[in-house]
Amino acid sequence: MPQGEILTTTRRDKLRAEAARQTESGRRFHLQVHDWAMENLAVRIKIGAYTPTEQDLIELEEWRKDKARRDAEAENAAE
Repeated sequence: MPQGEILTTTRRDKLRAEAARQTESGRRFHLQVHDWAMENLAVRIKIGAYTPTEQDLIELEEWRKDKARRDAEAENAAE
């Protein structure tokens, strides 16, 4: 993609992404990408590269709670 080109999604792209999230592998992929984004946000805040909004902090805290719950469930399922 040339520099400066803006990537915009179409209605078809959005429908395709939503359909993918209906599958088990699509849900796992969506969750993994979301986890990466939130981890990246946490690091950027920690090193001072980003000043978070109040909404960012709320979403980050909710994600941390959800991630801890999912990790605990995975650990219990492995036992």
